[in-house]
Amino acid sequence: MTPEEALRDKLRKIEALFAGAATDGEKAASGAAAKRIRRRLGHGKPAGDAVLDSGYLIAAALHRSLSTLRPAPIPSSPDASSARKPAFPALCG
Repeated sequence: MTPEEALRDKLRKIEALFAGAATDGEKAASGAAAKRIRRRLGHGKPAGDAVLDSGYLIAAALHRSLSTLRPAPIPSSPDASSARKPAFPALCG
């Protein structure tokens, strides 16, 4: 079986899933999968115009925005060599 035949067989199975989908989620997932297979077979846009899935774009944007966040630096105290004083001196003795 050639790779194209395998993709066509997979597309037939996905289209059968789409036709028998019981929920909106199943229909959306199988429709998206069929779209990706058709694109690989050359039925969609040309390969040079490949469009990334919106889920990937959202994840990439979230990663970029989170990677720019850095924790605030811890200020150094002037007497860092001395022992730390208790937070509640009245309770500590």
